[in-house]
Amino acid sequence: MSQAGEQSLARTPYERLEPDMLVLADRDFCSFTGFCQAADTGARPV
Repeated sequence: MSQAGEQSLARTPYERLEPDMLVLADRDFCSFTGFCQAADTGARPV
C-alpha cells in the first residue's frame, strides 16, 4: 500500500481541468506551484 499525502492527491485532477473552469482551493492546498499548474490548463484558480 502506497502512502500519499492530501496535497499530492489534490494535484492529480489538474490534468482534467479545462479552459474556463473555476477552481476553488482551500488555503491548506494553496501553493504557487499548484496555482500555476492549474492556471496553465486555462482554468481559473481562486
